[in-house]
Amino acid sequence: MGSLLLFLLVALCIWMMLDMHGGHAAAGSTLGAGTDPVCGMTVEAGQGYARMYSGRLYRFCSRRCLERFDDDPQRYIGGPQGDSQPGGAP
Repeated sequence: MGSLLLFLLVALCIWMMLDMHGGHAAAGSTLGAGTDPVCGMTVEAGQGYARMYSGRLYRFCSRRCLERFDDDPQRYIGGPQGDSQPGGAP
């Protein structure tokens, strides 16, 4: 019973960190503004949303941009052809 309680407590702490504390750093750093990889908008530190992906923090101006990124991250950060422009345009 004690190990189950410990597991639930650790899971709750992780959930709280990811859900409530994310989005306080610019892409690739801990300070300053970042660029939303979906729309190209500048996102100030402490604003918007954030997601860790492949060891890097990406910032998003809106929940919709975050959802689009989650649907297909490679489209926005550079797929096999090296596409790296916002919105996936070549």
